[in-house]
Amino acid sequence: AVFDKVAGKYDYSLFDLKMGMSKKFAVINSPLFRVQFDNKFSQYLAFSEYMPKTFLAENPGQFKRALQKISTTQVVIKEPYGSGGNQVSIIGKESADPLSQPYPVLLQEFIQTAGIPDFSEKGSVADLRLVFARGELVYALSRIAKAGSLLTNFHQGAKAVLVPIEKIPASCLTLAKSINEKLFLFEGTNYSLDFMFTTDGSPLFIEMNTTPGFDLLRLVGTPQIKETYYRKLLSTFN
Repeated sequence: AVFDKVAGKYDYSLFDLKMGMSKKFAVINSPLFRVQFDNKFSQYLAFSEYMPKTFLAENPGQFKRALQKISTTQVVIKEPYGSGGNQVSIIGKESADPLSQPYPVLLQEFIQTAGIPDFSEKGSVADLRLVFARGELVYALSRIAKAGSLLTNFHQGAKAVLVPIEKIPASCLTLAKSINEKLFLFEGTNYSLDFMFTTDGSPLFIEMNTTPGFDLLRLVGTPQIKETYYRKLLSTFN
């Protein structure tokens, strides 16, 4: 059995190899699933109705035109592939330099957020991550940005706390269900969905991770959650 944790930027170059492996061994996740959903632009094409407005720029001219369409004073600039927040910047529109971008890039409107309703501390910048295995929600956690930062990535200094299932806003579960319904053709998948909440408590889908790590689970997961998660992953290989 093969548990695929290769960085998403290699999905295309290694696709034939992975498909060849999948004919001999169980491979999690499906190479097709990863090719489709590792790319953040592909995620936007599939789930744009749930996400902040986003534009693609492949050169400085497109970057300038996309920037004019961004209605917020700050802009989120992302590379299509990347993790840990290393390929993400949040800056004022006037500071965005078209000549210094690692094209292609995505430009996304910056939405003012307010943490998880009825859970996060007031004034904190926090997201909500829902982790799924075999199509079922196994656990949820929140990553809380360090003081002065807008990035909720663990590797950018954020801290993580477990979120009880009963504390997940119903509106977010409804949105996650709509996203999962689009993924039903893929069997035995393992992924996470990241959400943030507007100041009025509405959920926004930020991105999907097709290789959710174990580092946060080791830190915040209870023994029962870890046992359930690992068993579901192992059963996927059968």
